[in-house]
Amino acid sequence: MKTTMTLKEWRDLKGLTNADLAKHLGIPLNTVVNYVYGHRKPSLERAHLIAQKTKNAVPPASFIGGK
Repeated sequence: MKTTMTLKEWRDLKGLTNADLAKHLGIPLNTVVNYVYGHRKPSLERAHLIAQKTKNAVPPASFIGGK
């Protein structure tokens, strides 16, 4: 198993829906969908929150690059 992954990979690994993921992270569903599909990137603060909630499986650096 990879030590770091994308938010979508982590969600799939945990068997979560986008709604489950939003609840776990404490952020709105539409925001999660935008992050998962790469339409938007989180602020640095939110990226750190995601890292914390995923036990660093999804580090802030995973949001760098792409769109």
